[in-house]
Amino acid sequence: MKSTLICLLAAVGFLPIAQPALRAVEPAFAWQTNADSVALVGGGKTVWQFNYGTNGTKPFFHPLALPGGSPLTWQSPPDHVWHYGLWFSWKYLNGKNYWEEDRKLRQSEGTTSWRVVQIETRADFSAQIKLALDYRPRGAARSLLTEQRTITLSAPAADGSYVMDWSLNFQAGEEMVKFDRTPLAGEPGGQTYGGYAGLSLRFAREIADPKISATSDIGEPKENRFRFAAAAADYNGRMDGTEAGVAFLDHPSNLRHPTRWYGIVNPASSFYFLNSAWIQLQPYELPAHQSFTLRYRVLVHPQRWDAARLEAEQKKFALSGGARADSRRRVLVFTRNGQGFVHDNIPASIIALRKLCAENHIAMDDTTNSAAFTDDNLKQYQALIFSNTNNELFDNEDQKAALQRYIRAGGGFVGIHSACGSERQWPWFWSMLGGKFVRHPKWQPFTIQVCDTQHPSTAHLGETWQWSDEFYLLDHLNPDLHVLLSGDRMKLDDAAKAAYSGEQIGGACPLAWCHEFEGGREWYTALGHKKECYSDPKFIQHLLGGILWAMNETKL
Repeated sequence: MKSTLICLLAAVGFLPIAQPALRAVEPAFAWQTNADSVALVGGGKTVWQFNYGTNGTKPFFHPLALPGGSPLTWQSPPDHVWHYGLWFSWKYLNGKNYWEEDRKLRQSEGTTSWRVVQIETRADFSAQIKLALDYRPRGAARSLLTEQRTITLSAPAADGSYVMDWSLNFQAGEEMVKFDRTPLAGEPGGQTYGGYAGLSLRFAREIADPKISATSDIGEPKENRFRFAAAAADYNGRMDGTEAGVAFLDHPSNLRHPTRWYGIVNPASSFYFLNSAWIQLQPYELPAHQSFTLRYRVLVHPQRWDAARLEAEQKKFALSGGARADSRRRVLVFTRNGQGFVHDNIPASIIALRKLCAENHIAMDDTTNSAAFTDDNLKQYQALIFSNTNNELFDNEDQKAALQRYIRAGGGFVGIHSACGSERQWPWFWSMLGGKFVRHPKWQPFTIQVCDTQHPSTAHLGETWQWSDEFYLLDHLNPDLHVLLSGDRMKLDDAAKAAYSGEQIGGACPLAWCHEFEGGREWYTALGHKKECYSDPKFIQHLLGGILWAMNETKL
């Protein structure tokens, strides 16, 4: 009875209850840092380590592991000593090799140097790493290319997974930078191993049953190599009897999204490799002083991820960018050229369009691949932008039919400059675009008459616009065109004026127009020959107004 009363009194607070002595709880993780690296460790094992010692040739992550697990990466394997776990490297910049190294000297033709701007290790075991990088030919006095790199790492989740968000901003120096790769088989100088450059993973040799999965079909390998396009890819297998993987997500704002991938699955030589190879099919030229940004998300995770899981993670990543917040406002920029003249303004046009779209919260993809012309792919876009396309663009009739169905379903079309020289043997395309290119006099200044001062693509120009460009002369003009800009061909310096002067509407040669065609909305400008055009504010506003009109976000 007495013991019962004491317990009751203690329960209601009249007597103190003896408490067990409190012990300090050891944290699950800890930071380890030194002059050359920073690492997250747990249970006596490294979860991830970032190596930034300047005596190396690249900054890199190795090891990467799940908490308590074996490393998933391999640093400097004997077959390719310049493979560094998880790392980023260009292949060729202006013809110099920044990827492979001399095995004895451990040097490349091109040098990658860096300095640490900030390494922040946080109490919750997340982190942020900022680097400033410099790319130049060995021995060169000045930078060819600079980079600002930020890598943000999450703390490990309950299942051990963690996220690494990469943001890489590249800026050209005093000259144009050509980003290139080993050519693919079938190209001049092509190799079976061609087509890689960029963010890469070399998986540990101990992996069992390795596989690659992606948001798209990866096809069949050739000589143990996979090359495919997808928004996300996962390299996975079994380590220590447990399934694990590393997923790469390509942000929709990246150049040439969805990116190309280069994967190797070769158990015979323990060669397990994945690379986000956005220049796989075609080099890229960055004009002097211009810049672009690449964003990737890398996820280290347990289990194998299939296409459905990758798609779900990709959607989360896509929404992390402001321009992607409204996926309904999305355009596709198409820049393919067939046999014949190719404008050197295409890289500048892509950069300008990407900036224009980002500032106006329009998602943008760009491609040179006509395989993008399928019903399932095109239906996601409000408008298609043919930026300086030329000659034959499509590989087969199915791709042409997909474009026709897209237009007839109410899709928008924007043509820039030499787009009117595309598909010159296809009458439907001429009618849809509004006309067909015939020729142009030499580049020169001329006066443009603004025919519609209320249209969103011309309202900022006043009644006339002084401009220097190629003055395009066309035929097969669609009689339903609403002319926005025109010019007087008789005032041109044109030695061949008598041979052909181009068709006219209202006594003048149209230089920009819009019209509705078979249910779609089409806008075209003949201007934009030189790459400098794509940094001119009036021309950029001209393009923006045309894009918005084609997207049906303004009224005629």
